Amino acid sequence: MNKANIVKTIERSLRKLNLIGLIDHGGRAGSNFFCCLFDSHEEVISVPWIHYSYSYFMDKFRTEHRVNKNDAKLFLCNETYFKYLYNYPKKHSHELIKKIGGNIFSFKKRKELREIFDIYIDHKEEFSRRDLILLPYICFALSIKKKIDLVKYVLINDAANLRNENIIDNFDGKIVDIIIKDFPKAKMISLARDPRAQYASSRHQSVNEFDNNYNLSFKNFFRIFYNLLKEKVDLDSGPANLSWILYQIESTRIIHKCKKRYKTNFITIRNEDINLNFIKTMTKLSKWLNISFFKNWLNKKYEPTMLGAKWKGTGAYSNSYQKVTDGLLANDPNEISKTLTRPNKFVTERWKNRMNKNEILFLERIFFEEIKSMEYKFSKDLSKISDLRIFFRYGLVPDIGEKPTYKWIKNGFKKNTNIFFNRILYFIFFPLLFIICRIKLFKFLVIKKKFKKVIY
Repeated sequence: MNKANIVKTIERSLRKLNLIGLIDHGGRAGSNFFCCLFDSHEEVISVPWIHYSYSYFMDKFRTEHRVNKNDAKLFLCNETYFKYLYNYPKKHSHELIKKIGGNIFSFKKRKELREIFDIYIDHKEEFSRRDLILLPYICFALSIKKKIDLVKYVLINDAANLRNENIIDNFDGKIVDIIIKDFPKAKMISLARDPRAQYASSRHQSVNEFDNNYNLSFKNFFRIFYNLLKEKVDLDSGPANLSWILYQIESTRIIHKCKKRYKTNFITIRNEDINLNFIKTMTKLSKWLNISFFKNWLNKKYEPTMLGAKWKGTGAYSNSYQKVTDGLLANDPNEISKTLTRPNKFVTERWKNRMNKNEILFLERIFFEEIKSMEYKFSKDLSKISDLRIFFRYGLVPDIGEKPTYKWIKNGFKKNTNIFFNRILYFIFFPLLFIICRIKLFKFLVIKKKFKKVIY
C-alpha cells in the first residue's frame, strides 16, 4: 500500500468507525479479559495492550480538541500504551505486557505499524482528539492486514474518573462526557462486577504491593499518619482498605449518573454473566452492537486471545501479575491461575474465601445500593439494622491482611533487614493505625452518610 492509499484508507476509517467505550468503573471487573474476547472479531478492532486512551489524553491535554502533530506523535509513542506496539521491545515493556497476560514478542508487525503511523501522522499539521483516539487502533488493524472495510467499531477500555480526581470528592464523569461529545452514537458498556469481589481483588493487590494495609515504612512514617489524620486518602498511598472503599463508592456513583445522563448509549454487562452464561450474554451483546456473533465463542474449549496469541490471564491473585508473592495475602497457586483464562465459575466466587465473615457483612452495608441494584445476593439481611449497630458489630474486626502476623515478620527477616525492620515498625504501630482508620470509617458511614444515595 503506497502513501496516498494509506492516508486515504485511514481518513475513510476515521470518518466511518464508531466507538465501543468499555467502562470498568470500580476496577477489577475484567476489562482486559473482555477486550480479549473481541481480539479476533472481524467487525471490531480490539487491541488489549492499549488501555485508558481518554484518561491519558485528558491528563496531558485536558479538554483540548486539537493537537499539533509533533505533540501528538510524542504523546502517543511515549506516554500511552500505544508505545508498546510502536517501540521495539525493552525489558520494562516485556514485563508489563507479561503482567497483563500477553507476550511482547507476539506482535510481529512493528515495522509495518511504524511505517503506517509515521506516514499518516506526518501528512498534516494537527489532529482532532477523536482522530488521535482512533488512530493507534486503525494503524494496528492495517499492519496485521485486518479487513478494515468490515470493521464497525474500535473498542477502548477506560475508567469512569480522571486520574487526578480526589476519591473523597464526587467524580464528575468528564471522561464519559468527552467520549459522547466525540462519538454521539458511541456504544458505552458499563462492565460491572459484584463490588465485594472487586474490593477483595483490589485490596489484595494493594496490601501486597504496599507490604501492609497502611503502606507504612520508616521512609514515609510521618506522611502516612498525617495523610490518614487529614483524610488525604488515595489509591497510590493507601490505606488499602479505606482507599478502595472510597474509590468504588465514588466510581459507582458517577457511572450511574452517566448511565442516567446517556440512557440510549449505555448497556450494563455483569462480569458474572460473562463467566456463567457466556453464550447468552455474548449473543445479547452482539445484537445490541449489531455485529455478528463470533463463531469461536461456541467452542467449548474457547480461550480468549491477546493480539492473536493465547491470553495467559491476569489478576491481583496471580503470581505473574504482581511481583510480591509472599505478602500478607497469599496469591493463587500457579496451577490454579493458568486455568482461569476462559469463562469460569471460580472467579465469580473466589472473593468469598478472601475475606472474613465480619468484613463481608460490613461491606454489604457499604455497598448495599450497588449490590441491590445489580441483583447480587446478600449473605444476610441486615437492612433493618442501623449503620451504628453495623459498625460496632462488624466494623471493628481487623480485615484479612490488615493485622501483621508472625510468619509475615519472619519472612521479612529472611528477605533483608530493611523489610524486617519495616515490618516490626508496622507491628508496633498497627493498633494506632487501626483505631484512626476505624474512626474515619465511622465518620464516613455513620456521621456523613457517604455510602447513602449512591444510586438515585
